[in-house]
Amino acid sequence: MLALEKSNPAAAKKVEQKIKSLANNPRPPDAAKMRGQKAEYLRIYAGKYRIIYLPCEDELLIAAVGNRNDAAVYKEFMRQK
Repeated sequence: MLALEKSNPAAAKKVEQKIKSLANNPRPPDAAKMRGQKAEYLRIYAGKYRIIYLPCEDELLIAAVGNRNDAAVYKEFMRQK
């Protein structure tokens, strides 16, 4: 996230706002379940960025944030699991 803040502050703000909105509603209508995962990981878009996260009881686990048109975000997600 820090790299995104330095390279594109406007996009970082959009991602931050989306994550804050997930705190109030962790399963909005535009969230999609990640296929092939045992846990209930979800993905959602914030502008040109994809956020992969796991809603837990009292918190959100943000697993990855990356460019939505780049497979690198999925590779990062798979490494962190």
